[in-house]
Amino acid sequence: MAAPALAALIVAFFYTGSSALGITFPEVFSHEVPEVTVCLAATALRAAIDKYVVTGTRQDQTFKYAGYSKIYANFYTMQLAIDKDTKHAAKTQALRVEWAASASAPVNDLGAVVAFNTDFQPVLD
Repeated sequence: MAAPALAALIVAFFYTGSSALGITFPEVFSHEVPEVTVCLAATALRAAIDKYVVTGTRQDQTFKYAGYSKIYANFYTMQLAIDKDTKHAAKTQALRVEWAASASAPVNDLGAVVAFNTDFQPVLD
């Protein structure tokens, strides 16, 4: 569940802007991204991917409870299974803490929040 797109979506939607939920409810979002938030963001990404697979182009997608509630429930069930494994629970919690902390990261030249540092440096020959 730790895809870069997931982290970027969470930071952009829940932590960016003066009315973002992370700003409005710091008692919930300031120390770590709640597990249910990760599951909701993963479900939103799934909806976007589903639309792309059908159309082959990026399009706005209506995100409806009826169509994606079971997918959200599956992500949440997966998270509960992860929580039962000490090693993987610690890893996912560390990611949620990192994502919440990155909300105070500086913005790039385009004004977008830098969600996390990948330390990826390509070597071209």
